[in-house]
Order: sequence, then structure tokens, then C-alpha cells
Amino acid sequence: MLKCRYMLPLIALLYPPTLAAAADRTGIDYGCDTAPGHFSELVLPAPAGDFVVSGEVELGGITQHEHFLSLTRLGIAQRGEPGTSPSDVAGFSLGALADPERRNRLIQGLGWEESANGRDVEHPIATVLRDGGKTAFTLTFQAGTVTLRMAGLEQRIALNAPTPAVRIGCSGADFRYSNLTIAPIG
Repeated sequence: MLKCRYMLPLIALLYPPTLAAAADRTGIDYGCDTAPGHFSELVLPAPAGDFVVSGEVELGGITQHEHFLSLTRLGIAQRGEPGTSPSDVAGFSLGALADPERRNRLIQGLGWEESANGRDVEHPIATVLRDGGKTAFTLTFQAGTVTLRMAGLEQRIALNAPTPAVRIGCSGADFRYSNLTIAPIG
């Protein structure tokens, strides 16, 4: 199995005029669609030094499961092997469930994700998103701090990540990331 760090250059070689050009103009799109009880993860390289991760995320739908919540996570983390939990991470999570008050509507709970030295730091749910649609986000990694901006909120989290990577994961839902960019500052 190829590791993710090899996949993007390989894809760009296979489809240079279309994918590579589109990625330079608008960022990448990633459909993170997984079955209940399963997990999908994408690990993207980050530039050395300070950088910004931005884009939009939209919930396309969920699949109910009796034991697992439908969710997605995006964070900046110390680089590690795909499939392993990072020791240090700062980012956000969106958990989704059916709205019991309105048919065919979904509720999304936005929370901050933080781990330091292998231990999770608990944060209360930051806000509830009921209207659906695309939600823009920006994560800025600068001087050992990640500043998260999403849904009109801002959170700062210290992050020990000498060799950072951007990690996207999801489970039990169809979360669509669009216009995802990772750009150096300066």
C-alpha cells in the first residue's frame, strides 16, 4: 500500500494538466464518505515553517449506527504514520446526527480537537450548526500555535509539531471538503 505522502505526487504525474492545475487555482476537493463503523483518513504534507490551511466542509448525509456518531476531524498534527493517533494535534471536529425536531434535517456539533503529549484535552461543544450548507474554516500554524476560525468562532491551541502534517478523518457520513489549500505564510 502506498503512503499518502506518495499519493498526491503520483496522482499529479498521472493527471498533470487537470488535477494539478485545478489544485493550484482552487485547492483540492475531498469526499470523505465512509460506512458506519468504519474510518477513513487522509494525511497531507505541510510546508516547513508557518502556514495556513483553509477550505470549506459540508455534510452530505449520515448513516445511523447504534454505537458510533457520524463525524469528521481536520487538524494539524505532528507527522506520523497514517492510521496511528498523533501525539500532538490541534483542529476541529464535526459530529452529526438526525434532528429529532425536524424531519430530514441534520444537527452538527462543532468542537475543538486537542491532544498534547499523547493526552486528549477536553473542550465543550463550541456551537451547534443546524442550517447545513458549506462551513468555511481556517487553521493558521504560526510560532507553535494553531489559530482556528470557523462558524464565527476563534480558538487558539499551542501545538508541538516540529514536522507538521494536515490530517483529515471521517466516519459514518459523507463529509465533503472543498477548496482545501495548504499555503506557506510569507
